[in-house]
Amino acid sequence: MRLGIIYLGAVGCWPGKKRLYLSCMSVITNSNRSEYRMALLIFLLLHLGLILELVLIGHYESFWQFFPLISLSLGVISLWLSNWSLVLVKIFYLLTILSGVLGVFLHLKSNWEFELEMYPSMPTRELLMESLTGALPTLAPGTLIPIGLMGFHLLQLKTK
Repeated sequence: MRLGIIYLGAVGCWPGKKRLYLSCMSVITNSNRSEYRMALLIFLLLHLGLILELVLIGHYESFWQFFPLISLSLGVISLWLSNWSLVLVKIFYLLTILSGVLGVFLHLKSNWEFELEMYPSMPTRELLMESLTGALPTLAPGTLIPIGLMGFHLLQLKTK
C-alpha cells in the first residue's frame, strides 16, 4: 500500500492519484520507510565523518588525494537531487566505489615504493607484507566501497 509521502521534492503524488510525473518514484511505501530513514542516517553520518577525517588529516595536497573528498561530497549532494537525475546520482555512487578501489591501489603502491627504496634487497613476499602495513593505511580507502554500495541500496529503497 502506498502512503503518498512526498519525499525530496516529489511533485504530483498523493493517495488515489495515478503517477503523473517521474518524480513520483520517490514515494516511500509503508513497509520500507523506517528502513530507508535508518539507512539514510547511517549514510549521511558516514559521509560527513569521512569528509571531516580527510580534511583534518590534510588529505587534499594533490588531485588524487582530493578525489575522495569530491566523491564523498557529491554523495551528500545527491541526497537532495530529484529522481530525474537518477543516472547522475548513480554516477556519483559509482565514483565513490571507484575512488575506494583506486585509493587502495595508490596507498599500496606508495607503501611498496617506499619499502623498496628503504630495503632494495627484500624478498617480494616480505615487501608485500611491509607494504600492507606501511605508513599509509592501505585498506582505509576501501571504506568508500561499502559507502557507494549503500548509496545504491538507498536508491533501491527510495524507488521501491
